[in-house]
Amino acid sequence: MTAKSTMAKSVILDRYGKPVNYEAAKTTRFRRKRIRQPNKNLVVQTEGPQLTVIARQLEEDYDIVKGILDCLVNKTVGAGIRSVPQLRDQNGDLHIEANAMILDRWEQFIRFPEVTGTFSHYEAQRMMCRGWLRDGDSFAQLLIGRVPKYRHLTDVQLSYEMIESDDIPMQFTDEPKRIYSGIQVDAWFRPRVYYATKDTAILRSFASMAESDLKKIFADKMIHIRKSLRVKQIRGVTALHSIINRMEDIKDYDDSERIAARIAADNAFFVRKGTPDLYSDDGEERDDFLMEAGMVYTGLNPGEEIGNMDTKRPNPQLLPFRNGQLRAAAAGAEVGYSTISRDYNGTYSAQRQELVEQSVGYDVMHMIFCRNFCDKIHKAFMDVEILTGGFQLPPDVDETTLYDVQYSRPPIAWPDPSKEGKAFESFDALQVKSRTQIIQQLGGDPVQVRKQRLQEKLDDLEDRAKLMERAAELGITLSMEEGGEPPAEEGLDPDEEGLDPDENQGDDPDDDEANS
Repeated sequence: MTAKSTMAKSVILDRYGKPVNYEAAKTTRFRRKRIRQPNKNLVVQTEGPQLTVIARQLEEDYDIVKGILDCLVNKTVGAGIRSVPQLRDQNGDLHIEANAMILDRWEQFIRFPEVTGTFSHYEAQRMMCRGWLRDGDSFAQLLIGRVPKYRHLTDVQLSYEMIESDDIPMQFTDEPKRIYSGIQVDAWFRPRVYYATKDTAILRSFASMAESDLKKIFADKMIHIRKSLRVKQIRGVTALHSIINRMEDIKDYDDSERIAARIAADNAFFVRKGTPDLYSDDGEERDDFLMEAGMVYTGLNPGEEIGNMDTKRPNPQLLPFRNGQLRAAAAGAEVGYSTISRDYNGTYSAQRQELVEQSVGYDVMHMIFCRNFCDKIHKAFMDVEILTGGFQLPPDVDETTLYDVQYSRPPIAWPDPSKEGKAFESFDALQVKSRTQIIQQLGGDPVQVRKQRLQEKLDDLEDRAKLMERAAELGITLSMEEGGEPPAEEGLDPDEEGLDPDENQGDDPDDDEANS
C-alpha cells in the first residue's frame, strides 16, 4: 500500500463526501454560521461606545452590576495602593535615609495630586480603576512644571488630570495619518499622540465637533489603561461585555417576579357570577369596596361567590434559578460568586478554595493597574523631584534603583484567620516566606509595622524600668530578664515537685507584699 493511499483512507468524510477537519467550524442546521470578524480596532470603534453606554446604565439601574464593579475595584485597589520606595546603596542594602526622605515628599504630593483638588491620590486610584473596568479605558494627563493658567496644589511640581473614555472620541479616525479611535500610532502601533476634547466642546456631540475642538496630548504625558483582548488593540472594552445580555435577562426576570409578588401582596379578589339566566342587561354596576380584617360581605347576588387571585408568589424557584445564572456571570466578570450573590453557605474548604482561585484574577488586575498607572505616576514624581531639587539624594545611592518601588495590595479576608495565622507561622519557621511578604499579604505596610513594633518594645522597656524603680522604693527585689520569665530557683524543678509555677504556693507574707 502506498503512502498516498494510506493518507487518503485516514481522512474522515461527512455524509456529503466532503473532508472534515474541525467539526466546530462546519455550519449545520444545529449550529449557526460564524461570521468572520473584521479589523479588531474597527469592531471596538463601532460597538465599543454602545457597550460602554449599556454598562453605565446597568451600573446605575441594577444593584448586582454595581456590586460586581464595587467588588472588582475593592479587590484591585481597595482603600488605596500605597507606594513604598525601595532605593538601595552600593552594597545592595535598603537605603533607609533616602527612602524616608522620598516617602515624606510623596505623602505631601498624594494629598492633592489631581487638578480639581477634590480627590486624593487614593480616591483617584478608585476612580481610574472603575472607569477602566466599566468603560474599558481610563486616561490621565500629566502636568509637569509650570503650566499656563494652572497652579499646582502642593509643593511638588506635578499634577494629573483624569480623563474619561468619552473625552478621547472613538469615532475620530484618519487612516492616512494612522489615527484610530482618537489615538495616533506609528508603524509598530505604538501610541504617539492622543486627541482629547477641549473644555469648550465637552458638552457637544462628536458629530458637531470640528478638528479644532480637539487638543493633542503626546504619549509621554498621557497615562492610558485599557482592557484589551487582542494584540495591537488600541482601545479597550468594558469588563462586562460578555455578561451584559445575561445581566439584562436576570434584571428583567427579577422585575417580573417583584411585580408578581406585589400583585399577590395586594390580596386581590374577584366576584365570580352565576349562570347567565340569573342576570339581565339592565343590572346595576357594583362599586369597588375595601377589605378590612374580620369583615363579612353580604352584597353578593344569587349564584355569586368571591374568588381569590392566587399568583403563587413569591416564586420558590426564583433564588435557585437566579443563583445559577449569577454563577455563570461571576465567571465572565472574573469575580467571586459568593461576593456578588452574598451567598456564603458552604464548608470552610469550599469557601477557601473560592478565595484561592479568585485571588489569582485579582492579582492580575492589581498588577496591570500598578504597571499602567501607579508606575507612571511614581516615575514622573521621581523625575520632577530630582530635577527641581525637591530632595537631595545621598551620594551612595545606587542610581539603578531610583524607580524601584513596592506596592501594597488589598488584604484577603480568610474564613478562619487562626488557621491562616498558623500557616504563616510555619512559613516563617521554614523560611519559605519572609515576614515582609506576610505583612504585605495581610495588607499592611512592613515599614510602619516595624516602627510600631519597635515603639511597643520601647514602651514595654520604659514600663519595666518604672516597675523596677517602684519596687526598689518599696524595698522589693525583682529579678526579671528583659522580655523573659523570672528565673527558677536552683535545685527546684516545678514539674518534678508536682507544683504549678503559675500558682501561688504557700502563705508567705513576703509574697503577699510583692503581689500587692
